[in-house]
Amino acid sequence: MNIKTMKFIDAFLGIPICLLLTIYNKIKHLICGSNRTIKDSEINKIILIKFFGMGSIILSTPMIRRLKQKYPNAKIYFLTFAGNEEICNLIEFIDEVYGIRTKSFTLLCCDLLSIIHKLRSKHCDVVIDM
Repeated sequence: MNIKTMKFIDAFLGIPICLLLTIYNKIKHLICGSNRTIKDSEINKIILIKFFGMGSIILSTPMIRRLKQKYPNAKIYFLTFAGNEEICNLIEFIDEVYGIRTKSFTLLCCDLLSIIHKLRSKHCDVVIDM
């Protein structure tokens, strides 16, 4: 799948899905009242997300290093496209890398659903979409 197609999917599917999930989350917090603030000492698992731009991933290394310094016991997970996995594995502050294959729409969807399930089961405390 080419970048133009992936960006089209992101714009016309990703944005509406994120909007719907945000509305759902806000309604859930209003009904359940479970919108609590996490203290720094409670942060044990962090997900970083960066899909496009291998150079941007390299430039984010100081930020990742600072996260590891501030939260030394936290596990840092990185979600990216499979083509960026190698560079992420070279960054010593990242504990686990999850790569989504982009060779076809079917692979992308299957990987995305599988990885979302894996990451949600880890009950991460913070998600940073870079």
